[in-house]
Amino acid sequence: MILVDTSVWIDFFAGRDEPHVTELEQLIANSEDLALCGIVLMEILQGITLRKTNDCLIAATTLEHHCQLLHHDNDFSLIEKHFPLRVRH
Repeated sequence: MILVDTSVWIDFFAGRDEPHVTELEQLIANSEDLALCGIVLMEILQGITLRKTNDCLIAATTLEHHCQLLHHDNDFSLIEKHFPLRVRH
C-alpha cells in the first residue's frame, strides 16, 4: 500500500507533466493499493475547491467513513463536483 501525499494529488488533478504525476498514473493504471489519510484528503479539498478548513474536515470525514452528509451549505456542493460526496437530499 502506498500513501500518496497531497503535493502529488494536487499536481495530478492540475494535469501537470511531472515525474511524480507519471508515477501516480502508473500506480493507478496498475491498480496498486493507494491510501489517503484524513489530513491529506483535507488538504486536497482545500487545494482544488475551497479554503474553509472546517468544511474540508467535515467532507474528509464523510468521504473517509463512506457516510452520507445532510447539509445546507454551498461549500459542500462545490466539493461534490470533484469528489463522490454522498449527500442526502
